[in-house]
Amino acid sequence: MWNYIKGLLRIGIPFDVGIVGFMTLFVDAMALSSAISFFTKPKTMLAAAILFLVMCPVAVLFSYAFFMGFKDSLSPVPYWGRYFGKDNIYKLLAEDKFSPYVTRDGYVCHDLKVSESGRWMKIAGRYYPIPLVKGLNVREDYLELINGDSIEIRGMKSRATLLKAGLKEMFPPTMALAATLSYDDIPSNAAEAFKRVWKKDYKELAQADWFEIRYLWEEEYTKLLAKMIPGKKRKKALEDITEEHLVYKHMFRRVLYDDEIAAVAKAVKDKEIERSYALFDITNYDDEYCVCNAIKVLGVVGYPDNIEWIEFLFKCLKDVQKSYCDDAVLVLKENYPREVLIDHIDDEIVKAHEANDLLWAAGLISLAKAIDYEISLKDNKVDKDKEKEVSVCGTI
Repeated sequence: MWNYIKGLLRIGIPFDVGIVGFMTLFVDAMALSSAISFFTKPKTMLAAAILFLVMCPVAVLFSYAFFMGFKDSLSPVPYWGRYFGKDNIYKLLAEDKFSPYVTRDGYVCHDLKVSESGRWMKIAGRYYPIPLVKGLNVREDYLELINGDSIEIRGMKSRATLLKAGLKEMFPPTMALAATLSYDDIPSNAAEAFKRVWKKDYKELAQADWFEIRYLWEEEYTKLLAKMIPGKKRKKALEDITEEHLVYKHMFRRVLYDDEIAAVAKAVKDKEIERSYALFDITNYDDEYCVCNAIKVLGVVGYPDNIEWIEFLFKCLKDVQKSYCDDAVLVLKENYPREVLIDHIDDEIVKAHEANDLLWAAGLISLAKAIDYEISLKDNKVDKDKEKEVSVCGTI
């Protein structure tokens, strides 16, 4: 019952009821006033009738305009709320728990709260779906969305600088494609990339995997911008990207397109990158979508040259809900001998079982199924129960 009430409060049901009630009373009062005038002052019957016929529709139209316009600007879920619908918003928010964002320096930002699922952030009582946010605008008072639109951050100018610092960490400026080229572009490119990824109704987007949508959008967005680079500059950019002082920034901060992945893979294979191990340390990636860069690089490097980084790929399986987990499964399946994978799976599944980590176990089971291998533990009953649990892990 509490979750139900909590969901209603979060999506603004009391606010909606209050507005509708107020506007209904307003319309009724206008109609009643006209009726009283009509029956008590016969000399003004024509005027009363005109007042009744004119004011009621005007009041209704005003109510509708007020409710639809101001409601969206004050909605707990701005912009997306009107597309997702209350039922979906309630389901998505009811079970999520929020906690203050902690910066890299250890400062606690109480004005910025993030949900445990990583799907939502909360600013000044309003909820924003994190994977659907492209980043901050130049003036840092609007959130740019991956579909090309933007949302004003209410009260941003009056908020503490710690809120801005937290948002900058969550949505850092995107790395340039090359030193002389700007990676940021007009919203129409973001909108076009989104259209390529999502062709269904926005209401259905509420139940989709936002992390997967965001990763696919990043790929399409990068492809669109790469096509705009003239041939000579693109060649120069590919040469620059493997430079020791640049490769880490590019790999960690944006999704690379295929030619860039190939260039980095060649540099890794030829040992041209001095600290290549840093590229395959998952803790260096603040953006989970960029982890796929390293996974793809290892796929291009190929076996046996990529054997020393197999542990990195298995670490990518520790959270089956992450967007990079499926990519890691694919690269492991297509690049490494089956017996090597089985040895690692057997070792890892015991650790996941002992840690009672369902997400980790689900990732390993996903790989086992991909290579047609049946995981077995000493306690078969426990194993079956565990597999049953992880099979539904992450569902709404």
